[in-house]
Amino acid sequence: MVIKNIQIKTIYLLFAQLLFCTAYSQKNNPDTLSTLELKQVTISSTRIKSIATDVPVSVSTIRPPQIYNQQLSVKEVIEGTPGVFILNDNNFAQDVRISIRGFGSRAAFGIRGVKIVLDGIPESTPDGQGQIDNIDPGFLGSTEIIRSPVSGLYGNASGGVISFETKEVEESYSEIRLSAGSFGFQKYQATSGIKKNDLSNVAFLSHTRLRGYRNHNNFYTTLFNNKLTYNPDEKNEINILLNYNYSPEAQDPGGLTLDEVNSDRNQARALNFVQNTGESVEQGRVGLSYSREIEKNQSMELTGFYTFREFYGRIPFAIIDLKRDFYGFNGSYTYSINEKALIKTGFDLEFQNDCRQNFTNEEGVEGSIIIDQDEKFYNSGFFLISEFSPLKRLNILLNLRYDLIKIEGGDNYLIDGDDSGDRSFDRLNPLIGLNYSLSKALSIFSSFSTGFETPSLNELSSNPSGMGGFNNNLDPQSAVNFESGIKGRAWNKVIYSISLFRIETENELIPYQIEEFPDREFYENAGSTIRNGLEIGIDLVINDQFNGKLNYTYSDFKFDQFVTDENNFNNNQIPGIPQNLFYSQLNYSANSGLKLSAEFQIIGEMYAENTNSVKVDNFSVLNIMGSHTLSFDKWELNPFLGINNLLNTEYFSNIRINAFGGRFYEPAPKINFYGGVRIKLNH
Repeated sequence: MVIKNIQIKTIYLLFAQLLFCTAYSQKNNPDTLSTLELKQVTISSTRIKSIATDVPVSVSTIRPPQIYNQQLSVKEVIEGTPGVFILNDNNFAQDVRISIRGFGSRAAFGIRGVKIVLDGIPESTPDGQGQIDNIDPGFLGSTEIIRSPVSGLYGNASGGVISFETKEVEESYSEIRLSAGSFGFQKYQATSGIKKNDLSNVAFLSHTRLRGYRNHNNFYTTLFNNKLTYNPDEKNEINILLNYNYSPEAQDPGGLTLDEVNSDRNQARALNFVQNTGESVEQGRVGLSYSREIEKNQSMELTGFYTFREFYGRIPFAIIDLKRDFYGFNGSYTYSINEKALIKTGFDLEFQNDCRQNFTNEEGVEGSIIIDQDEKFYNSGFFLISEFSPLKRLNILLNLRYDLIKIEGGDNYLIDGDDSGDRSFDRLNPLIGLNYSLSKALSIFSSFSTGFETPSLNELSSNPSGMGGFNNNLDPQSAVNFESGIKGRAWNKVIYSISLFRIETENELIPYQIEEFPDREFYENAGSTIRNGLEIGIDLVINDQFNGKLNYTYSDFKFDQFVTDENNFNNNQIPGIPQNLFYSQLNYSANSGLKLSAEFQIIGEMYAENTNSVKVDNFSVLNIMGSHTLSFDKWELNPFLGINNLLNTEYFSNIRINAFGGRFYEPAPKINFYGGVRIKLNH
């Protein structure tokens, strides 16, 4: 199963023509090239520091959030990235659902199939689950996104990688930020940055409250982050990272049928209200990293971390009490043979222990216990990376990683028998990439990589038999990725990238629901899928006052072989992913301190379930925002204002894939407002 011949031929012909024309124009304008001195961007998410244009995979770099952003979720940070699609940003009991080239689209809650990293420490657990409710946009600096499957770099569940970095402290300062808005939105933030000789520290505290657009949609959370950096000398660096998040309430209004949406968009599902669905979360983490330059051509890095998470969730059919310990160690050694070649080797050891108890939900109160089990996931990974330039303009990246995984389930509820069990997997994953510079302003790249993804502990424990233990019918999914593209700069005003990719997967993990357990997600393996796609990203500087970005993503993701006892899904579109995505942003900055920004998105139609009989219409959203900077000696005052969904579009912030009873839809807020002020003192 592939894209229709005429479509794929047209895409490749246009791609080849653009590549030829761009290369020809660059070669015939040497004077332009000699004056092209755009700032190079260095990235590290590929586990080696490289110039972004020299990396033979699709990588996006994102600037820190702006003052005028609402800073309600990380969606605001990453949504304008080609190949990235985000849903569920208004149901904080389910968390933001992020997919990169389709990886992660199956998640019932949280993030699956995408590796999340903060300051080099994994936020994703070794089984592939990721929650970012402990990451506040106000604490973030730069962000990098790898849009290719890279299990060779990061192991299990690395269909893409999002690497966040916290703010850097350039000089000591103190800052408070107060904001409020529609649907009971309130946010209070305080930041303190200290820079003194060889020591820097940034501390961040925030509290967020939201009544929500729908009924039974309350949410509030408190978050603390701290990063201490100590450089005893030029060759050594120590980082200590602390994080704590307490979210005592995040209500879940549930999915609605289309008739219910048309009757009242604000309503919660009646059963969700009766069962008081929602969650509370408490999480803390401590991390320590050490890096040392052994010699000019040798360096090493060591990192250790520990995370605890206590989760209490109420879903319509059950109450879940989960206590998690997650800890790990990683280390690496880098040897630079010369300026054109380096080798890096390292390891990742990660351990996850979940203590799970499930009870019946008796109108929001614990009933009888139905599951009591300990779930453990161990992942040991060892990797080798080599980057070298055999020719002046050719850069080659080679990577190989071996992962050994062991999963254990210990059944403590023995009334219905002992459902304890264990499973083991091992995988070898390569990455091969070539990047060739046609000129100082244009390069072409091509890469081959593989990925694999085990079912998460939550997915394994979602057993359609209703018994405890794991669903042993689930197997890991695997992926093979082929990718080619161009990266370039033009006229000292434009940075652009174009990527074509094809991903073939086996045993794709797909969610479904059954009548016996409404609103509970179960999982099955599809035979195979094929994903063909095109991604275009353009960042441009129009003049000293205007800049912007344009992104387009085309996704033709289909089941290749997927037949069940009841249905044949072959050649159907994978649900939950729009075929077309368009994003644009225009920013204005005046010398007077005024800043304005507008974002416009078009999300194409998509399907809600495997049979492709329920189609979700396309929609468009326009957001505008602005701020003004007033300076008084060492003080800065920044009032800001934003309007979300200015066009008052009626659309859905989440689609519950394959939901039983047609309850696919979670309505998004209509037009809404926020505003506030930031006060900063530079010490």
